[in-house]
Amino acid sequence: MRIWIGLALLVIMSCSEIKQQHWTFSLPKDARWVITPSQGISLQQLSQESYMRLLDPVSSVPLIALDFIQKKIHSNLVLKAVAIVRSTSTRNTTLWIFETDEEIEEWAPLFYEPLTQNNYRFGKVVIHRLLTPYGFLYAANIHDYWIISAYSGVVERSLAAYMGNDYLYSDFGDSGLEEQSKNSKRAGMDVPLISADRIKPAEQWVVLQNLDEWVEQLFQIRYRPIIKGATDGLSAVKIQGVLNENRDGFVLRAQFSQSDSATSTLVRSLTHGNHSIELDRYIASNAAGFAIMHYPLKFSPYMKNAASSSLDSLLLSEPELYRGLALSTDEEFGVVSYAESGVAATGEFLFMRLLQNPGIVKQQFEQWAEEGMVRKVDQSYYVQSDLLAELFGGGLSSYDNFYVNFSGDAIILAARKGLVETVEADRRRRRVVYYENHYRELLDNGWENRSAIIWFSSKDFNQFLAPMLMPDASLEPFLQGFDGAMMQMQRIPQSNRTRFVLNTFTLEGQEQPYEELWVWPLSADSLVATPIAVDVMGSPTQEVLATTVNGTVIAVAFDGTEVFRVQTGQDIPIGSPLVYDWYGNGQKIIMQAAGTKIYAWNTNGLLLPQFPIEVGEEITTPLLVTDVLRNGIPELVIGTAARSVHVLDGRGQNILGWPQKVNASVRSTILHTQWEDEWVLVAHAENSVHSWNSKGKVKEGYPVFFPAPLMSDPFVYDEKWRGTGADGVFYGLDTKPIWSDSSRQILQLQQDSLKIQGIPVSTAPLISLNHYPSVLLKDSTGFFRKDIYAMVSESGSVFLYTDEAKLVANFAIGQSVTSQSDLHFVDIDGDNNLDIGLAGSFGRLFAWTIITQERLFELPTASIRYPMFVDLNGDGQQELVALTRDGLRCWTINQVQ
Repeated sequence: MRIWIGLALLVIMSCSEIKQQHWTFSLPKDARWVITPSQGISLQQLSQESYMRLLDPVSSVPLIALDFIQKKIHSNLVLKAVAIVRSTSTRNTTLWIFETDEEIEEWAPLFYEPLTQNNYRFGKVVIHRLLTPYGFLYAANIHDYWIISAYSGVVERSLAAYMGNDYLYSDFGDSGLEEQSKNSKRAGMDVPLISADRIKPAEQWVVLQNLDEWVEQLFQIRYRPIIKGATDGLSAVKIQGVLNENRDGFVLRAQFSQSDSATSTLVRSLTHGNHSIELDRYIASNAAGFAIMHYPLKFSPYMKNAASSSLDSLLLSEPELYRGLALSTDEEFGVVSYAESGVAATGEFLFMRLLQNPGIVKQQFEQWAEEGMVRKVDQSYYVQSDLLAELFGGGLSSYDNFYVNFSGDAIILAARKGLVETVEADRRRRRVVYYENHYRELLDNGWENRSAIIWFSSKDFNQFLAPMLMPDASLEPFLQGFDGAMMQMQRIPQSNRTRFVLNTFTLEGQEQPYEELWVWPLSADSLVATPIAVDVMGSPTQEVLATTVNGTVIAVAFDGTEVFRVQTGQDIPIGSPLVYDWYGNGQKIIMQAAGTKIYAWNTNGLLLPQFPIEVGEEITTPLLVTDVLRNGIPELVIGTAARSVHVLDGRGQNILGWPQKVNASVRSTILHTQWEDEWVLVAHAENSVHSWNSKGKVKEGYPVFFPAPLMSDPFVYDEKWRGTGADGVFYGLDTKPIWSDSSRQILQLQQDSLKIQGIPVSTAPLISLNHYPSVLLKDSTGFFRKDIYAMVSESGSVFLYTDEAKLVANFAIGQSVTSQSDLHFVDIDGDNNLDIGLAGSFGRLFAWTIITQERLFELPTASIRYPMFVDLNGDGQQELVALTRDGLRCWTINQVQ
């Protein structure tokens, strides 16, 4: 009987549920950065948080895919945390932890790919593979939490961390994961990476013990052994950030604990003890960055640190000699980096250490020079000694042969003779950071005694590190927006805790990448289309003319003051407003289509005679004002919900031959252009292209029907029509083929005498088409110019094609785009290189330089819609005007110096 009871208990225990724990237990051991958003925050709101600007460059952020899933699920998924986690040896991804009562097994089949294995078991938990239009996600449900990532391995590591001891005894069956469970460092650990009682909503935590692994990913392989283990002994720390009062920088504060018995040399140097700082009097003002630290002295040489040099052999055989040097040395030492120095093509660095008795040390080096143990070159010494590099380099120097020089009470070590000699020259001329105003100001506002100071210049330090980084790694996202920073650290007495504060600064006279000009208050969803820039009032600058959903048409001057305001009443506006010389006398008239009417006002806000014109049908297209009859008198062109295209005169009557009927409502802008020696109107209606001459006669061969609805506005260039479809195809239309099919698969269709060709570009709809002539490009053969066609897919990709149907660039923004995104060709930063810019559906502004294909980071970070780039005051600098949460907002993008 006891045997059966024992067997029953064993079965019950093996099938028992995984222990329910706090979500912090699901953080993998290799998490780098953990964000706990504010309670109840939506993904849309999350995308507008300032820290999201940093997430994109350092990890994959599948916001749009998560948003797609959340919209399909009836109940809300409460976001508990986002963690940056390693995905490969050089890349990171995000882990998303949601809290919900929903069982994932009920919803996962909605996202399964047909005829494919869409889930697998990981111990006692099932991991699901979810297909979205924006890529795959992997998700698992453990108790009240959904764990989601773009990488299955990240979900597995999260589950292993959560299950703890249960992970060791999980039934992996034939999954091949038994060995992984035995080798997992997290298996059996019952302590989360961050304690549940310490972490709260609306916080950011940096897992300092993993900081070295994060840094390793950025650097080339040959530098990684130096970095490995550099942050051992630290723990996770909560970061608190505050903007400066003048908004030209920020302050970060935190306290962290360290295990003194397990700390690395670097951590111990940063946190050893508090002292006054002396070495800043020896560091040149042109240094890219420096760290001043304190490290306890060792009075006996370590055999393992010694090389086979004769000087090391001498120090090992005479330990009292080494002890005498150590007693003459102070705990304070520094590491200084230079972006450019002397003849060096790349950056350099040196070590310096404060001496308590410099005379004794100098005398010893002179004696060694006479004995031939070191070689004296001018006023410097060439030394081969690992023991001296370790003593005077604070335990961080990797030199085995180097030059030594002295300056005041400091000894200087560097790989180049010229570099060690510059220290004394700079000190004598007071060209050192100690006398720099921005440094002194930060120093004087800090603590009296510190354990360490770290300082860097953003531009120069980035230049110093660039040759060491992996090809696709960049520090620019972290360094933009300020000229430099200082970190001060102070050990808290009688404890194992250290406080630090990081202050960024902006140098006086230095221009910021952008400056805010004004904000015009509007409700968040108040624009109907992208504003336009036009000289409404006859001033030297252009005004911003915009229309809101409640029927207000406003003009805002360059200084942010309102200069024009009118109303369309209950009529809902369609498209952007426009300005036209309606009477042909130079008087500017503001016009707007709204509801079933067309409005027109003079610059005083008074309606013109005959306006508003009542069309009698709901208008579905932006208003086009053009001289259709080519007689010097303008007409009004619109499309309506009655599937009609109207051409109206100044009295609101259709001219002869109009209106014309189409197969569906026209909703995109109507084009008036010269095509094949004739002025025509061109309109898109669902999947068809229509064209008429001024008298309403249908162009021969039209309408032309395409396999999918057309998404772009009508476009005719060089006598050829081009457009994009909801099937992700770039279409061309002419009487003869536009593109050669010799090297790529091109769709070939024909309708009567017209040739239709299509280039498959994207699996998602192509929602827009932009053209820019004669763009400077570069390939392996050199520079050349080509016309560029830019297409934007609904999934958030930008494709640049030449007129020969060759793809020259492809950019991805990681989130969907809408009609509110608007792609622009413009030299954004004034460096004489053409850029492209657009906003994602979550409001992030993205931009790239076409010739280099490098992303521009120093742009406004506010969530925007309907962006417009324009030089409002003619000074050569672009203004960015866009709708934000605060209203219509304008920035000046400063030129690159």
